Amino acid sequence: MAVSLLSLAAAAGDWAVITGASTGIGRQLALEAAREGYNVVLTARRAPLLQKLAAEIEAEHAVATRVCAGCLTDAKFVERLRDAAPGSVSLLVANAGCGMEGDAVAAPRARVRSMLELNVLSTTQVCQLFASDFVRDRRGRVLLVSSLTSAVPMPGGAAYAASKSYVRSFAGALRDEVRPAGVSVTCVCPGATTSDFAAASGIDTSPAFSRAAALVGIRMDGGDVARRAMRATLRGRGEIVPGVLNKAHAALSPALGALGREIAAFFFCPETPWHARRRRRSPEWSQAQGG
Repeated sequence: MAVSLLSLAAAAGDWAVITGASTGIGRQLALEAAREGYNVVLTARRAPLLQKLAAEIEAEHAVATRVCAGCLTDAKFVERLRDAAPGSVSLLVANAGCGMEGDAVAAPRARVRSMLELNVLSTTQVCQLFASDFVRDRRGRVLLVSSLTSAVPMPGGAAYAASKSYVRSFAGALRDEVRPAGVSVTCVCPGATTSDFAAASGIDTSPAFSRAAALVGIRMDGGDVARRAMRATLRGRGEIVPGVLNKAHAALSPALGALGREIAAFFFCPETPWHARRRRRSPEWSQAQGG
Protein backbone atom coordinates (compact mmCIF):
# COMPACT_ATOMS: atom_id res chain seq x y z
CA MET A 1 0.00 0.00 0.00
CA ALA A 2 2.84 2.37 0.83
CA VAL A 3 4.42 1.79 -2.59
CA SER A 4 1.09 2.53 -4.26
CA LEU A 5 0.72 5.82 -2.39
CA LEU A 6 4.24 6.88 -3.34
CA SER A 7 3.58 5.98 -6.97
CA LEU A 8 0.46 8.14 -6.96
CA ALA A 9 2.40 11.00 -5.37
CA ALA A 10 5.11 10.71 -8.00
CA ALA A 11 2.57 10.75 -10.80
CA ALA A 12 0.38 13.58 -9.55
CA GLY A 13 2.50 15.81 -7.31
CA ASP A 14 5.00 18.55 -8.02
CA TRP A 15 8.70 17.84 -7.63
CA ALA A 16 11.50 19.83 -6.03
CA VAL A 17 15.15 19.42 -6.97
CA ILE A 18 17.51 20.04 -4.04
CA THR A 19 21.23 20.38 -4.74
CA GLY A 20 23.74 19.81 -1.96
CA ALA A 21 21.07 17.84 -0.09
CA SER A 22 23.29 15.39 1.81
CA THR A 23 24.06 17.55 4.86
CA GLY A 24 23.60 20.95 6.48
CA ILE A 25 21.11 23.52 5.20
CA GLY A 26 20.54 21.50 2.03
CA ARG A 27 19.36 18.50 4.03
CA GLN A 28 17.05 20.69 6.09
CA LEU A 29 15.67 22.34 2.95
CA ALA A 30 14.87 18.91 1.52
CA LEU A 31 12.93 18.08 4.68
CA GLU A 32 11.08 21.39 4.46
CA ALA A 33 10.16 20.79 0.82
CA ALA A 34 8.77 17.37 1.76
CA ARG A 35 6.76 18.91 4.60
CA GLU A 36 5.23 21.28 2.06
CA GLY A 37 4.12 18.29 -0.01
CA TYR A 38 6.79 18.28 -2.71
CA ASN A 39 8.24 15.05 -4.01
CA VAL A 40 12.00 15.55 -3.90
CA VAL A 41 15.00 14.81 -6.08
CA LEU A 42 18.02 14.72 -3.78
CA THR A 43 21.39 15.42 -5.34
CA ALA A 44 24.92 15.64 -3.93
CA ARG A 45 28.09 13.58 -4.24
CA ARG A 46 27.59 11.19 -1.30
CA ALA A 47 24.96 8.62 -2.27
CA PRO A 48 24.74 6.86 1.15
CA LEU A 49 23.77 10.10 2.89
CA LEU A 50 21.19 10.87 0.20
CA GLN A 51 19.70 7.39 0.46
CA LYS A 52 19.44 7.72 4.24
CA LEU A 53 17.67 11.06 3.85
CA ALA A 54 15.34 9.66 1.19
CA ALA A 55 14.31 6.83 3.51
CA GLU A 56 13.68 9.32 6.32
CA ILE A 57 11.53 11.53 4.09
CA GLU A 58 9.44 8.67 2.74
CA ALA A 59 8.91 7.33 6.26
CA GLU A 60 7.67 10.67 7.60
CA HIS A 61 5.88 12.23 4.63
CA ALA A 62 3.50 11.03 1.92
CA VAL A 63 5.85 12.02 -0.88
CA ALA A 64 8.18 10.25 -3.29
CA THR A 65 11.95 10.69 -3.55
CA ARG A 66 14.65 10.14 -6.13
CA VAL A 67 18.37 10.00 -5.35
CA CYS A 68 20.68 11.36 -8.03
CA ALA A 69 24.28 11.26 -6.80
CA GLY A 70 26.97 13.07 -8.74
CA CYS A 71 29.03 16.23 -9.04
CA LEU A 72 27.42 19.43 -10.26
CA THR A 73 30.69 20.56 -11.83
CA ASP A 74 30.06 17.86 -14.45
CA ALA A 75 27.93 19.56 -17.11
CA LYS A 76 26.54 16.23 -18.32
CA PHE A 77 25.38 15.38 -14.82
CA VAL A 78 23.60 18.74 -14.56
CA GLU A 79 21.75 17.95 -17.81
CA ARG A 80 20.70 14.56 -16.42
CA LEU A 81 19.06 16.24 -13.44
CA ARG A 82 16.28 17.47 -15.73
CA ASP A 83 15.17 13.87 -16.26
CA ALA A 84 15.65 12.73 -12.66
CA ALA A 85 12.08 13.53 -11.63
CA PRO A 86 9.28 11.41 -13.13
CA GLY A 87 6.86 14.33 -12.75
CA SER A 88 6.78 18.09 -13.15
CA VAL A 89 9.52 20.04 -11.35
CA SER A 90 8.24 23.33 -9.97
CA LEU A 91 10.83 24.12 -7.29
CA LEU A 92 14.62 24.32 -7.60
CA VAL A 93 16.74 24.75 -4.48
CA ALA A 94 20.26 25.68 -5.61
CA ASN A 95 22.09 25.05 -2.37
CA ALA A 96 25.27 23.17 -3.36
CA GLY A 97 28.44 25.02 -2.50
CA CYS A 98 31.69 24.86 -0.59
CA GLY A 99 33.95 27.32 1.19
CA MET A 100 37.50 27.93 2.29
CA GLU A 101 39.51 30.50 4.20
CA GLY A 102 42.98 31.85 3.60
CA ASP A 103 44.71 34.80 1.99
CA ALA A 104 43.88 34.99 -1.71
CA VAL A 105 47.50 34.98 -2.88
CA ALA A 106 48.39 31.95 -0.75
CA ALA A 107 45.27 29.83 -1.29
CA PRO A 108 45.80 26.63 -3.33
CA ARG A 109 44.81 27.56 -6.88
CA ALA A 110 43.28 24.18 -7.66
CA ARG A 111 41.06 24.35 -4.60
CA VAL A 112 39.97 27.90 -5.41
CA ARG A 113 39.13 26.83 -8.96
CA SER A 114 37.05 23.89 -7.74
CA MET A 115 35.18 26.11 -5.30
CA LEU A 116 34.38 28.71 -7.95
CA GLU A 117 33.28 26.05 -10.42
CA LEU A 118 30.77 24.75 -7.88
CA ASN A 119 29.64 28.00 -6.28
CA VAL A 120 29.45 30.09 -9.45
CA LEU A 121 29.43 28.10 -12.68
CA SER A 122 27.38 25.10 -11.51
CA THR A 123 24.86 27.29 -9.69
CA THR A 124 24.39 29.34 -12.84
CA GLN A 125 23.98 26.32 -15.08
CA VAL A 126 21.49 24.49 -12.89
CA CYS A 127 19.41 27.67 -12.58
CA GLN A 128 19.48 28.21 -16.34
CA LEU A 129 18.36 24.63 -16.90
CA PHE A 130 15.34 24.64 -14.61
CA ALA A 131 14.37 28.32 -14.85
CA SER A 132 14.03 27.96 -18.62
CA ASP A 133 11.50 25.15 -18.03
CA PHE A 134 9.69 27.25 -15.43
CA VAL A 135 9.42 30.19 -17.84
CA ARG A 136 8.09 27.89 -20.55
CA ASP A 137 5.48 26.48 -18.15
CA ARG A 138 4.83 29.94 -16.67
CA ARG A 139 5.14 28.57 -13.14
CA GLY A 140 7.91 27.65 -10.73
CA ARG A 141 10.08 28.82 -7.86
CA VAL A 142 13.84 29.07 -7.46
CA LEU A 143 15.66 29.34 -4.14
CA LEU A 144 19.36 30.19 -4.22
CA VAL A 145 21.51 29.90 -1.12
CA SER A 146 24.05 32.71 -0.83
CA SER A 147 25.68 33.84 2.42
CA LEU A 148 25.92 36.76 4.80
CA THR A 149 29.52 37.06 3.58
CA SER A 150 28.10 38.38 0.30
CA ALA A 151 27.47 41.74 1.99
CA VAL A 152 31.05 43.04 1.80
CA PRO A 153 34.49 41.91 0.55
CA MET A 154 36.05 39.67 3.20
CA PRO A 155 39.83 39.58 3.73
CA GLY A 156 40.82 36.04 4.63
CA GLY A 157 37.96 34.60 2.59
CA ALA A 158 38.12 36.72 -0.54
CA ALA A 159 37.23 34.12 -3.17
CA TYR A 160 34.44 32.52 -1.15
CA ALA A 161 32.79 35.83 -0.26
CA ALA A 162 33.08 36.96 -3.88
CA SER A 163 31.45 33.74 -5.09
CA LYS A 164 28.52 34.30 -2.75
CA SER A 165 28.24 37.91 -3.86
CA TYR A 166 27.91 36.53 -7.38
CA VAL A 167 25.09 34.21 -6.29
CA ARG A 168 23.25 37.10 -4.64
CA SER A 169 23.68 39.38 -7.66
CA PHE A 170 22.71 36.61 -10.09
CA ALA A 171 19.58 35.85 -8.06
CA GLY A 172 18.50 39.49 -8.14
CA ALA A 173 18.93 39.80 -11.89
CA LEU A 174 17.31 36.43 -12.61
CA ARG A 175 14.36 37.46 -10.43
CA ASP A 176 13.66 40.48 -12.63
CA GLU A 177 14.07 38.49 -15.84
CA VAL A 178 11.64 35.67 -15.01
CA ARG A 179 9.05 37.57 -12.96
CA PRO A 180 6.93 38.46 -16.03
CA ALA A 181 6.52 34.72 -16.69
CA GLY A 182 5.13 34.11 -13.20
CA VAL A 183 8.34 32.57 -11.84
CA SER A 184 9.70 33.65 -8.45
CA VAL A 185 13.35 33.74 -7.38
CA THR A 186 14.35 33.96 -3.73
CA CYS A 187 17.86 34.35 -2.32
CA VAL A 188 18.66 33.42 1.27
CA CYS A 189 21.81 34.82 2.87
CA PRO A 190 22.48 32.84 6.06
CA GLY A 191 25.07 33.84 8.58
CA ALA A 192 26.88 31.29 10.72
CA THR A 193 24.78 28.13 10.77
CA THR A 194 25.08 24.95 12.81
CA SER A 195 26.18 22.31 10.29
CA ASP A 196 29.30 20.51 9.10
CA PHE A 197 29.97 23.25 6.52
CA ALA A 198 32.10 25.30 8.91
CA ALA A 199 34.40 22.40 9.75
CA ALA A 200 34.76 21.47 6.09
CA SER A 201 35.63 25.08 5.27
CA GLY A 202 38.09 25.46 8.14
CA ILE A 203 36.19 28.23 9.92
CA ASP A 204 34.51 26.29 12.74
CA THR A 205 36.78 27.90 15.37
CA SER A 206 35.95 31.46 14.31
CA PRO A 207 33.89 33.72 16.63
CA ALA A 208 30.81 33.47 14.39
CA PHE A 209 30.54 29.75 15.20
CA SER A 210 31.19 30.04 18.94
CA ARG A 211 28.73 29.19 21.69
CA ALA A 212 28.44 32.88 22.54
CA ALA A 213 27.45 33.62 18.95
CA ALA A 214 24.67 31.06 19.22
CA LEU A 215 23.41 32.57 22.48
CA VAL A 216 23.01 36.05 20.96
CA GLY A 217 21.52 34.79 17.71
CA ILE A 218 24.49 35.21 15.37
CA ARG A 219 24.90 31.47 14.86
CA MET A 220 21.58 29.89 13.95
CA ASP A 221 20.22 26.37 13.75
CA GLY A 222 20.16 24.96 10.21
CA GLY A 223 16.56 23.83 10.56
CA ASP A 224 15.44 27.31 11.56
CA VAL A 225 17.27 28.85 8.59
CA ALA A 226 15.68 26.31 6.24
CA ARG A 227 12.18 26.95 7.58
CA ARG A 228 12.53 30.69 7.11
CA ALA A 229 14.01 30.27 3.65
CA MET A 230 11.27 27.91 2.48
CA ARG A 231 8.55 30.16 3.89
CA ALA A 232 10.04 33.14 2.05
CA THR A 233 10.29 31.11 -1.17
CA LEU A 234 6.66 30.01 -1.07
CA ARG A 235 5.61 33.60 -0.43
CA GLY A 236 7.62 34.79 -3.41
CA ARG A 237 9.95 37.06 -1.44
CA GLY A 238 13.07 38.29 -3.20
CA GLU A 239 15.67 38.05 -0.46
CA ILE A 240 15.92 36.98 3.15
CA VAL A 241 18.68 37.34 5.75
CA PRO A 242 17.70 35.14 8.72
CA GLY A 243 18.34 36.60 12.18
CA VAL A 244 18.04 40.14 13.54
CA LEU A 245 21.77 40.71 14.06
CA ASN A 246 22.56 39.19 10.69
CA LYS A 247 20.08 41.55 9.05
CA ALA A 248 21.78 44.48 10.80
CA HIS A 249 25.20 43.32 9.58
CA ALA A 250 23.97 42.96 6.00
CA ALA A 251 22.40 46.42 6.07
CA LEU A 252 25.17 48.34 7.82
CA SER A 253 28.42 46.71 6.73
CA PRO A 254 28.49 48.13 3.17
CA ALA A 255 28.15 51.66 4.59
CA LEU A 256 30.99 51.10 7.07
CA GLY A 257 33.61 50.60 4.37
CA ALA A 258 36.89 49.18 5.66
CA LEU A 259 35.45 48.75 9.16
CA GLY A 260 32.64 46.60 7.76
CA ARG A 261 35.19 44.38 6.04
CA GLU A 262 37.21 44.12 9.25
CA ILE A 263 34.12 43.07 11.21
CA ALA A 264 33.15 40.41 8.68
CA ALA A 265 36.69 39.07 8.52
CA PHE A 266 37.03 38.96 12.30
CA PHE A 267 33.86 36.94 12.78
CA PHE A 268 34.36 34.47 9.95
CA CYS A 269 38.11 34.18 9.22
CA PRO A 270 40.15 35.32 12.23
CA GLU A 271 43.07 32.91 11.88
CA THR A 272 44.34 33.73 8.40
CA PRO A 273 47.84 35.19 7.83
CA TRP A 274 46.24 38.56 6.99
CA HIS A 275 44.73 38.78 10.46
CA ALA A 276 47.87 37.49 12.14
CA ARG A 277 49.77 40.36 10.56
CA ARG A 278 47.14 42.80 11.74
CA ARG A 279 47.34 41.52 15.29
CA ARG A 280 51.13 41.48 15.46
CA ARG A 281 51.58 44.76 13.60
CA SER A 282 54.65 43.14 12.09
CA PRO A 283 57.39 45.17 10.37
CA GLU A 284 56.31 43.64 7.05
CA TRP A 285 52.78 44.91 7.56
CA SER A 286 53.96 48.36 8.63
CA GLN A 287 56.23 48.60 5.61
CA ALA A 288 53.44 47.53 3.28
CA GLN A 289 51.33 50.34 4.74
CA GLY A 290 54.10 52.89 4.33
CA GLY A 291 54.93 52.93 8.06
